[in-house]
Amino acid sequence: MTILLAFAFVAGLLTILAPCTLPVVPLVVGAGTGGGSRRPLGIVVGLALSFTVVTIVLASVLAAFGVSTSGLRLLAVVALGLVGLTLAWPAF
Repeated sequence: MTILLAFAFVAGLLTILAPCTLPVVPLVVGAGTGGGSRRPLGIVVGLALSFTVVTIVLASVLAAFGVSTSGLRLLAVVALGLVGLTLAWPAF
């Protein structure tokens, strides 16, 4: 369980640096500087912890229902591929 927690926390930290999230981080951290010098750190830690909690809760719910995460991962990859194809070829 602690290994899963550590990986989820690191995934949360890396998600902050994801291309879709990265443009928003300066706005959030910049808006958070009004509350003191430690507020930006609190925002980053809060984002990482929220991703960690969501990952663990979702993994626990999926395990409780007996849903395979590899099947969902494959479905997500296929959906992402289809979205990519529609962006590359709008007629698709």
